[in-house]
Amino acid sequence: LFNISLLIIILTDFTMAMKDILFVFSLLIASALSQRKNFWLEFAKCNDTFFPVSIYGSTGSYLTTYHGPSGVACGGDPLTRGLFQPRTRGPRNFLKVAVTGANPWNLYSIYFLPVGGDPVSDKVFVGEFMTDAAGDTGGSVWVKDCSSTFTPTCFTSTSRSGRVDMSRLGFTIPASGQFLVYSRGISKKDLDGDGIYETWKTSDNTASGTMNNPTLWGTGIGYDGVQFISAWS
Repeated sequence: LFNISLLIIILTDFTMAMKDILFVFSLLIASALSQRKNFWLEFAKCNDTFFPVSIYGSTGSYLTTYHGPSGVACGGDPLTRGLFQPRTRGPRNFLKVAVTGANPWNLYSIYFLPVGGDPVSDKVFVGEFMTDAAGDTGGSVWVKDCSSTFTPTCFTSTSRSGRVDMSRLGFTIPASGQFLVYSRGISKKDLDGDGIYETWKTSDNTASGTMNNPTLWGTGIGYDGVQFISAWS
């Protein structure tokens, strides 16, 4: 009887030890998977958030720097749905975006604002994306920096060339803050007023020409309002 009792105690201890080992092992697996998980971050129209009534958007630095005391900090672009997806590949960190229902053929610029940062002085340029004739991205596309080849072809290509590695942008990843999306205007022209944009607004009216979209801030024509906002933590 003593030996049986001792055997039961030993088996019980062994079982508990194995459970502890399996628990720790499962935590390690979960941790590894969470670091590779491609999660989606939904973003909203600026006017649907607290940004326009916050200290920056109502009376603070963002409003007074770009709009004056009687201005509006948010833009008015439409949006059905928008999603960001940080993609980690080893030491590199890329970003994908999926948009439906925004302005057609629109070029959008993305900036990252760390928690506690000033949206005027602390925002960090991430990259840009372009919508199609329906105001969509046609699924998820890479956020790119096409400043060296500023052409529609760079943005509309499915190639990974030009995609942004956020680990090189000067902020720590994983990061806590907000993605702020701004509009640089429509990239095509409607020549006959039928609502269809036929020709690129480029140096030679082709997809390989240099784009002439307005720059943000200081142009005097309103390309400085926050269109969409998404949190990242």
